[in-house]
Amino acid sequence: MFLRIGCLGAQLQLQKVQCRLRLIAAGAFPGSVDEFLAPILADIAAIQTATDAQRMLKANTEATLQAMDLVREEQIGSLIITPQGKTPFRFFLTIPAVHLTGHAYQIDYLQTCWNDQTIHLN
Repeated sequence: MFLRIGCLGAQLQLQKVQCRLRLIAAGAFPGSVDEFLAPILADIAAIQTATDAQRMLKANTEATLQAMDLVREEQIGSLIITPQGKTPFRFFLTIPAVHLTGHAYQIDYLQTCWNDQTIHLN
């Protein structure tokens, strides 16, 4: 169960990043958080097994890399209008690495608390 929760959390974050980067590269952003999250949550609800989560995680990792390839140099220093207000474009570029690294630290901490010294990521 723990692995499934970890995969789902990572999957959700990659889904959000990938959607944000695609929308930004296209010059659009949803008008509300609910509009943004609806398709992501539907995808998450469809995950039934760890294999499903791993497959979706891999697909969205590839989609995130493709979305980052769409970023134009002039976008990097810009501000993006989001439902929460103006956000530096650079913030979106940091999410894949920084946010998911934080989740990896959380998993590492829990494994340490449970005296689980096995590395489960491959």
